[in-house]
Amino acid sequence: DLIAADRGRVKTTISHMHSYSQMFLSPYGYTTDLPAEYPEMFRAMEIAVNALTSTYGTPYTYGNTAVTI
Repeated sequence: DLIAADRGRVKTTISHMHSYSQMFLSPYGYTTDLPAEYPEMFRAMEIAVNALTSTYGTPYTYGNTAVTI
């Protein structure tokens, strides 16, 4: 509901953040086909991971769920 309320402002969402295994994962997990918005999702994950790593020193793996896991 929050994302739907901000329609037009929200450009991408990341569906899975696994803090225990330090992974940022994007849709979809059932196929290796990437969604059309994947380049923007990847860019957002990269920015977030770089911010987390520079702030806390913890490296994260990131990418499409089906490919990364």
